[in-house]
Amino acid sequence: MPSLCGNKTARPLRLCSCLCLWAALFLLAGSWPQKLCAQSVPVPEKKPGQSDILLSLGAFNPFKSDEGEKDSPPEPQQKPEGPEPSMTAKEVMGPVLPPQKLELAEEQDESATGFNVLDFTASLLDFIPPPTPPRKPKVILTKPTAVEALIQKARAGISEKPIARDQAKLYEQIFEFQREGKVKEADALIEELDDPRLLGHVLFQRYMHPNAYTSSFAELRSWLELFADHPGADRIYKLAVARKPIGENVKIQAPDKAHGITRLSEPTMRMGRRYVSSRQRTDEQVHALNALNREIFSLVRKGQPSQAYQRLQAEASLLDNIEYDLLRGEIAAGYLYNGKAQEAGELAAQSVKRSGLHVPKAGWVAGLVAWRDKRYSAAARHFEVVARSSYASSWTAAAGAYWAARAHMRTGNVKAVSIWLRRGLAQPRTFYGLISTRALGRDFDFNWKVPAFTKEYMETLSKIPAANRAMALVLAGQPDLAQAELIRIRPENDAQHKALLSYAAYANLPGLALRAASGAANEQGGFYDAALYPTGPWQPVEGYKIDPALVHAIMRQESRFDPRAKSPSGAKGLMQLMPATAKSLANQKDAQLDHPETNLELGQRYLEDLLGSQVVENDLLYLLIAYNAGPGNLAKWKQRWSDVKDPLLFIELIPSSETRAYVERVLSNYWIYRLREDQDTPTLDAITAGQPAKYNAQAL
Repeated sequence: MPSLCGNKTARPLRLCSCLCLWAALFLLAGSWPQKLCAQSVPVPEKKPGQSDILLSLGAFNPFKSDEGEKDSPPEPQQKPEGPEPSMTAKEVMGPVLPPQKLELAEEQDESATGFNVLDFTASLLDFIPPPTPPRKPKVILTKPTAVEALIQKARAGISEKPIARDQAKLYEQIFEFQREGKVKEADALIEELDDPRLLGHVLFQRYMHPNAYTSSFAELRSWLELFADHPGADRIYKLAVARKPIGENVKIQAPDKAHGITRLSEPTMRMGRRYVSSRQRTDEQVHALNALNREIFSLVRKGQPSQAYQRLQAEASLLDNIEYDLLRGEIAAGYLYNGKAQEAGELAAQSVKRSGLHVPKAGWVAGLVAWRDKRYSAAARHFEVVARSSYASSWTAAAGAYWAARAHMRTGNVKAVSIWLRRGLAQPRTFYGLISTRALGRDFDFNWKVPAFTKEYMETLSKIPAANRAMALVLAGQPDLAQAELIRIRPENDAQHKALLSYAAYANLPGLALRAASGAANEQGGFYDAALYPTGPWQPVEGYKIDPALVHAIMRQESRFDPRAKSPSGAKGLMQLMPATAKSLANQKDAQLDHPETNLELGQRYLEDLLGSQVVENDLLYLLIAYNAGPGNLAKWKQRWSDVKDPLLFIELIPSSETRAYVERVLSNYWIYRLREDQDTPTLDAITAGQPAKYNAQAL
């Protein structure tokens, strides 16, 4: 044995030494020669089987590798109670001996009581252990990415405390990098973020980038699960649906519905009453009446008033007298705007004579025709109908009052002039209300104050998730995104409404200010005109070359100060420019019309081009018509009404109702913005006097 185990460099021999020692101890304990053991311990009738021996051997595994020493050892078998049975070496090792050793053992005398240690040791050297099962691979825990870590924080909730300045600055740089398509640079800064409240906006910008990043379906789906209340969630949803793998049955979170502050009309605008007939009708008759209304309006819009009148006469039995006169008034307007004043006057006068105050539009058309014919007394009577009708909107009623005053002025009835001008003062923010105020020489009464943004208002907004994010976006230099968040909020009480209004003024968010102010009144019941007529934080790239008041007046009407506004016709941005127009102005294929400063710059260039054109002739009224309806339509209408020199009459003869309303509203905005800046209003004075409203470049 010493010779076998003396070589320390041989791993098998070291194992042999351990095995020999273990075997000797084993024999001393339970396998002593039977003659000695029989005197003290009776031999059990049943000898342990081979499985028992193997279990005992399994409790000690001398063949385990060094690398496996760290693994926890197997649980040892429980030792049976009672005396341990004795057994021979042959019985112990017989079943596992190699063939050559097994033959040597069989040659020995079975009756021998001695034990051959050398044979036993040799058998141990040839013992083949069962294969060691492979170790399980170690589980390597990977560190979550910065985005994943921020998502985990976002799921835990957002703090109501204001975002830290350093975090806001990081977000600002990330937004800028991603806007330029530098995703890797943005990722490096995301590693430094700790506040997750703007992560949804960062990922939205990345996923929707036109060429810098291609988002996967999994990313889009994950975004919707956490950020479905964000602006733009509808766009993410559409993209996710488009990229959903075919055959994959997974649910995609739908975007949250946001109603927000939806009122966009002027707060002083009163809509006219709607006439409802007392006639009893069956469902079939109601259906037929509605179909007739749609058909007549469609024919009038197409410039076919004669066909519309024929249809009205053919279906007269469906209508009561007032309903008939209402539709006849619409047909009369169609005749007027198509240059057929005589037919228009006849139909309109008939309607007014029978239905009076119920048909203000017929009164309006009859008054304009009489004015053109210089029948001023008749014109005054018809315009008075419009001014007194509860079925007319406040805007139309103010127009009727002013034109009644004009007609009375032509007849020499000065007393009546003052009466009807004062009636127009009731609508001071309307087009004709402003003209009436100037005609009477009155001062304008506007409120240029807004509530201060206090700590209490900030705490109120911090509790609203969208407002919380919006305030962080403002600090991160993203006012447009902040405004998109805030206009989706529907105030639940007066405190929230006032908080939104005051923050809009504080952060210079004009779109939010306009919406919030349209439904809020001050302590005296008046209006917050500074919020109703806000100024934006943007300027044209090359600075203002057109009167800023005019630019703001157009923005207010075109986009309501929403940089991302897009019309059904395809016009985009603050100034609602068509891509083809922008392309010609920018001398490049893809002008960034959703970029506020770029949009303003291109819009300003377009205004300059129009003012210098022959068809506009530097006339403010013609400028606005061309901007809305196009220079071609302006030229056509100037030719149709070539004898009309009165600017107000020219406006009212524009065939397009959209353009008529547009011109009047933008001119009103322009004058109010001039008043806000305490500037003169020479174009208001000119129109009040019936003179052309020439644009004055020196007004800048």
